[in-house]
Amino acid sequence: MPNFTRAAVLTRSVRTVCACGEGVEIRCVQDGSLAYALGLTDLPTETDARFALGVWEATHECAPTVAELLSLLGLDVL
Repeated sequence: MPNFTRAAVLTRSVRTVCACGEGVEIRCVQDGSLAYALGLTDLPTETDARFALGVWEATHECAPTVAELLSLLGLDVL
């Protein structure tokens, strides 16, 4: 008879959304998680996930609007 081991890993998610509507959500485990310490999950800790969100926020560039594209082409929108 096979011997199974079960582990319940409580997860949460952190997310950020830009004013343009684009956003990121990362599933993670809470800091100090025993499951993370024992290697029972491949999810990042909440601190690592928040750091990754900070990097995304710092490097995110919103897509240009139609008015901005027309302006780049030298066309004025009334």
